[in-house]
Amino acid sequence: MAATKKTKTAVSIDDNVTVVDTAALNSALETKVTARRANNSRLVDTYKNEKKVPVQGSPMYRPYFGNNMPIIINGIAIYVPLDGQQYEIPESFAAIFFDRISRIDEQINMRKQMAAISDNIEAYAGERNLIQKI
Repeated sequence: MAATKKTKTAVSIDDNVTVVDTAALNSALETKVTARRANNSRLVDTYKNEKKVPVQGSPMYRPYFGNNMPIIINGIAIYVPLDGQQYEIPESFAAIFFDRISRIDEQINMRKQMAAISDNIEAYAGERNLIQKI
């Protein structure tokens, strides 16, 4: 018995079975990929044309982010070096950069506050607000 070459493939979507030509399926997928790449290019242009904001990442933040802080928005990634130098990045990315830095600063300050045991003496329970409510 000779093997026959299949020219059609069954594709199941939501329990509905349809017969699709594989060439047409590949063509449709290539069209989607091309459209997404074009959309991605438009996003890159949008971010490139945004107002640039100066940011400076201290080496102190390397234990939290590594040598570079990756910032990804809608699949577009930039990496800000944490070397103490000043860099200009698009405003959208800068907002995320500053948010991350401020969150790390809050953690560091809370650790310092809780580690200062001699400063945390309370005359009554709850006098000092060491644990913040969210």
